[in-house]
Amino acid sequence: MIDGNLCGDPGNYRYVVTFLGTDGRVIRATINAKTGEVVGVK
Repeated sequence: MIDGNLCGDPGNYRYVVTFLGTDGRVIRATINAKTGEVVGVK
């Protein structure tokens, strides 16, 4: 993990977390802060 932020509005908070893969690729995941569900990966 190289970065993480809490974003959103009350009742709709989410974490945006950036990872650096072993192959050098950067992956950004969006996670629902209330449920822990991954809602998107880029």
